[in-house]
Amino acid sequence: MMRAKPGAHAAIERLHDWFSADVEAPLARRVGGAKRLRLILLLAGVLALDSADKATIGAVVADLERSLRIGNVEVGWLVTASTGIGAVFTLPFSVFADRAHRTRLLAIAIVAWSLART
Repeated sequence: MMRAKPGAHAAIERLHDWFSADVEAPLARRVGGAKRLRLILLLAGVLALDSADKATIGAVVADLERSLRIGNVEVGWLVTASTGIGAVFTLPFSVFADRAHRTRLLAIAIVAWSLART
C-alpha cells in the first residue's frame, strides 16, 4: 500500500472539511437531516446501477446477436420485456412498499435482487 505524502494528507483533510461544511451540511439541512440524505444517496445509487444495468444491453448488442443468433428485432424485444416488467410491477410494489415495514422490505428486495443476479 502506498503512503500519502505529508502535504497530500493535509490537502485531503482540507478537501474533506470543505465538502462537509459547504456541500454535505447544506444538503442535509435541505432534505431534513443526515439520515435522510444518506437514504436519498443510497436510492440514487440504486437507480444509477439500474440505469447502468439497462444500458448494458446496448453495449453488448453485437455480442448478443452473434452468440444467440438473434437480430435487432429480438434484441428490441429483450429490452421491451425488461422495461415492460418494470412498468407493470412498479405500481403494485409501490403500494405494498407504502404499507410494509420498510427496513425488512428493503432487506428482502436486496436479497432477492442478489439471488436473481447470480
